Amino acid sequence: LLLPPLRAGLGARSYRVREASAELLGELLGALTGREPLEVLEEGDEPDADSPLALVPTRTQHAVLAALYIARSDASLAVRQTATTVWKAMVANTPRTLRLVLRELMTQMIDGLSGGDDDRRTCAARALGELVGKLGERVFPTLIPMLAGGLDAPDEGHRRGVCLGLAQLMGAASKDQVLSFLDGLIGAVRSGLCDDAPAVAEAAALAFATLQRLIGPQAVAEIVPAMLQLLRSDDAAEVIAGQRGLREVVAQRPNAVVPYLLPRLCAPPLTLASARAVGAVAAVAGEVLHFHVDTVIPALLAETYVEAELVPDGR
Repeated sequence: LLLPPLRAGLGARSYRVREASAELLGELLGALTGREPLEVLEEGDEPDADSPLALVPTRTQHAVLAALYIARSDASLAVRQTATTVWKAMVANTPRTLRLVLRELMTQMIDGLSGGDDDRRTCAARALGELVGKLGERVFPTLIPMLAGGLDAPDEGHRRGVCLGLAQLMGAASKDQVLSFLDGLIGAVRSGLCDDAPAVAEAAALAFATLQRLIGPQAVAEIVPAMLQLLRSDDAAEVIAGQRGLREVVAQRPNAVVPYLLPRLCAPPLTLASARAVGAVAAVAGEVLHFHVDTVIPALLAETYVEAELVPDGR
């Protein structure tokens, strides 16, 4: 009965509550295990009947350990120190434990990243960075599909948290690690940028910016065409999503995206969807647009002349 509220206390707004929760959690777990490290079980397995944790479901144990691990990256030094002390006392093999609780750990990290509390967002971001730094490629095959699957969730806040998680993951990874799992990362970022919710697309643009810094022009060549394809859709919602996605990636990395994007949007014949996309991109391109005026203006004027020639006299 005490474990769930103590676990919830690790995410409280007050750092004093978080510190006290970590300390009490350590005392409770120590009393249950006789001050011995926890025997962490696989998801789906349950403790033996004679185990001191027999009445604590494995899922609850995973949730407590995940919250404790995240608390080790808390914004408050006192909370970090307390949580680290408890973790070291309760966990004998950190890499193995993290792999076992990974699903619950990612759920809590995504919740933290998508929430409105700055301390929780910072804490979740630090914890995810440490996780990637500690386990690296050993968790990538599980982590990336897990994040990509989260983009299908009906909750907008969850999808936004997933995109922020992708940005943090790539920011903590090496270029070689990202290249090894590039297909999954590109698919996830592309899906986030084309999301119907503006907040999700904005968060996905941060992930795109991180990816582009790591792999350069390849990120643009792999992701931008998907949004250009949406502009040719007969579905108005998809066209809007494509324009939003283009606007977000240009706002994040104008120097990288604009030289690739504008020649393709302005290629004849210039469609109405392309012209609208040019307008959306121009609003956020900034000074970079000045270097491409000789591409944009002639294309727009050419179509203006064509339209004028098609209008009957006197109208």
